[in-house]
Amino acid sequence: NIFRPFVHWWNLRQMDTYVGRVLEERFASRNLRSKKTKHVIDLALETYLKENNVNDTSKLDPRFKDAAIRNIKTFIFAGHDTSSSTICYAHYQLSQNPEALVRLRQECEEIFGPDVTKTGDMIKEDPYLLNKMKYGDAVVRETLRLHSPASAIRSGSKE
Repeated sequence: NIFRPFVHWWNLRQMDTYVGRVLEERFASRNLRSKKTKHVIDLALETYLKENNVNDTSKLDPRFKDAAIRNIKTFIFAGHDTSSSTICYAHYQLSQNPEALVRLRQECEEIFGPDVTKTGDMIKEDPYLLNKMKYGDAVVRETLRLHSPASAIRSGSKE
């Protein structure tokens, strides 16, 4: 496709613009937020400000901004890729093991009730409900064991 390089350039430019805008907004509003957050953007800004003793609070250093945008995009895409891969592999594993799927559904129904439309709100109200999902945790861990989203080459010795 001859348009692919242009589409790639356009999408990259859109993403850089969006992340840059959010970075600028977080930089401008950092003194207005009373609560410390662990968002990757805020952690990057906090480290930048500490390491560089920034006195000019009106503008970000363009070199820092470019580096931060690149690193934030890496976090976004790496997190998306590993999560989506794990979900796909879990779906596959459950389709191959119907007994496990039945058991997982039973656990979900016991914890969240039969109405799946309320599950999201229940988790927002009490995120610790997810800790009660012992079998669900086991399914995710087994999926990650069988299909690691981040692989590495390892070699063993005979000793």
